Amino acid sequence: MFAPLAHFALTSADGAAAHRAHNELHALYHWPELQSQPGVAWGERWVRDPACAAAGTKPAEGFDADYCAMYWLRAPALASAQAFEAHFARAAHLGMAEAPPRFADYMVPLKGYVRREPLVSDQALPFRPNKGIYLIVSRFRRHHDVESEDVFRWYDQVRIPDMLDCPGAAGAWTFSARSLYSPTRDLSQPVIRIQLFYLDGDPVAFADAVREAEGGWRKAGRSRDTSAVEDLLFAGPLRAIVPWRWSWFDGETGGAR
Repeated sequence: MFAPLAHFALTSADGAAAHRAHNELHALYHWPELQSQPGVAWGERWVRDPACAAAGTKPAEGFDADYCAMYWLRAPALASAQAFEAHFARAAHLGMAEAPPRFADYMVPLKGYVRREPLVSDQALPFRPNKGIYLIVSRFRRHHDVESEDVFRWYDQVRIPDMLDCPGAAGAWTFSARSLYSPTRDLSQPVIRIQLFYLDGDPVAFADAVREAEGGWRKAGRSRDTSAVEDLLFAGPLRAIVPWRWSWFDGETGGAR
């Protein structure tokens, strides 16, 4: 595993000027500083612009965000995470802190998937250019019983391969919260799991393709209701961010709300 740990953050801004300042701060300060750290393998951000927001499901309370930032951290994971946190602590004392995220956590990579067409391994997939992602964040209320493990198996063997067959997909990675791996973990507590699909095609078109395919999957017996074990917190497309092209929310009073 090229990176045994990843950090996810979902953030928002309020108003066009705040969006531009938020993107400038991350793209021109945080991203290059973090990329220079030996413990950071790669980092990237994506935006949930108005078209993406309309194409996704309605997020749960506290997960209605405009941006997703994700960093892959190299071994030794603890040292890399400490250096990662130290960067933001130092930034705060320089007056360069970002707004508090709506969600942020360290996640353990579970498994990577690739379509044959991209011609890269799952380990190389995160470094490959993309046009955006389709992000799914779930809270599993149960995760160590027969039914929940059957749902995990269904995602791995059925749902993720089916989504990768939709036009525009390049590959995917799955993650679970690092807290699940603590020796003192409480298995009765919910756990966050993330599915991240890397896209070669337009993110909104991919979301539309997934929605259109759902009926066929249901008829073929390849769909299922997982609400007994998980709560869907966020599901939808986000676009890749190009520096200085930060006009998605110009003319609006705010971003995704």
